[in-house]
Amino acid sequence: MKFLSLILNLLIIKIEDLPEDWNTYTVPEDLKKIGTDWIILAQSLVLKVPAVSAPDSYTILINPVHPEFKKVNLLKVSEYRQWFS
Repeated sequence: MKFLSLILNLLIIKIEDLPEDWNTYTVPEDLKKIGTDWIILAQSLVLKVPAVSAPDSYTILINPVHPEFKKVNLLKVSEYRQWFS
């Protein structure tokens, strides 16, 4: 299955780059600023960040204001299910 064929411009944020309270229920202001700055400055098309909902996983964000966004094609839409034990 093909999800992303080519990522030209990817920024990766690691857990150690985030504020200590990054995964709390109330989103810290400095974490909001990271996301807001990423969108406004359009430094990269794709942002890979640690996932709050699944340890050792990542969330991929695509910046709709980035100039390369027009090259993004939606290949498939799938339902997301959050599994709880």
